[in-house]
Amino acid sequence: MLQDPVSWCCDFRGPPASIGLDVGQSGVFPPFDELREVWSRALSLFVLVREKRSVAFSWSAYGESQGAMEKRRAAHEETGQAWDVVARVKYRLEFDAHVDHLRRGGTNLFEPGIELLHPLLPGAHVVQLQCSHGLDALGLLNAGAASVLGVDISREMVAQAESKARVLGLESSASFIRADAVAPPAEIFDTADVVYTGRGSLPWILDLGAWADSVVRILKPDGHIVLFEGHPLASLWDRTVPHLRMRPGASYFSAEPAEEEGFPSAVVRREAGEDRPRMLERHWRVGEVMDTLIAAGLEIRSLREYPDLFWDQFPDWPEALRDKLPNSYSIVARRPAGA
Repeated sequence: MLQDPVSWCCDFRGPPASIGLDVGQSGVFPPFDELREVWSRALSLFVLVREKRSVAFSWSAYGESQGAMEKRRAAHEETGQAWDVVARVKYRLEFDAHVDHLRRGGTNLFEPGIELLHPLLPGAHVVQLQCSHGLDALGLLNAGAASVLGVDISREMVAQAESKARVLGLESSASFIRADAVAPPAEIFDTADVVYTGRGSLPWILDLGAWADSVVRILKPDGHIVLFEGHPLASLWDRTVPHLRMRPGASYFSAEPAEEEGFPSAVVRREAGEDRPRMLERHWRVGEVMDTLIAAGLEIRSLREYPDLFWDQFPDWPEALRDKLPNSYSIVARRPAGA
């Protein structure tokens, strides 16, 4: 019997017996009934964790103090300051290449994103939450959007995005504001035909319920959110080896925000030392994201998983290994017309 829902793939090199998996007569994969039982237990565990530890929805809904919520907002601000450092030392160097790519009509969308956004973009006003340095947001104009508004908590990221729009002569159709994604300004409520986000955005959100509430407020009735995000399963793997191996202490069910090794925190540590701003990440499970969007009043239209890696966090992995794992996922949800 499989003891943990993800332990069957903890070590890609080892035989099934080494990871505690009863593969049945096939010798390859557990029977369907066994898998169904395992995932049923995983779902039950998710419900228990949600009720006891308040890791899904907004913490405020569970009666946490205002001070606790303010600490999370302060953590978001500190993460924004850390991204200021990354933007200055990395993305400034890529500015000209980004502008050239956009000027030639390029986008920064992956095939799954193009497929999901294509029917929604013509004539649409798009709000991109956590827009970073603007490459994705400005590329949405090339993909068919009528106008875009980018929102990011990093002042330096917003400044770079504004500079790109100005250089490209897109100031009439593209604008950018500095704001926390969980506390956007009221003037953008009920304005978006599409909210687009993802590509490594959600791990920096420490209050998923507040984030989902923001999405609902920003969308017009009958508007859609398109989320294309890294799969939380990918957060388990050791990035330093050419095979599948879990990081020491990693857990798919961890609910504790933490500062992780590697990019981008390593850049901030190198540039700012021990007095650096901290970057806390929280890898939300797909079920948590789905559940929270539904609780906020949105209708789920699709959920899909992909092998695509939207950044090269596993540079030593062979392509055959990458193609066998869910490395990203998408959710499309709609704000009902009467909501």
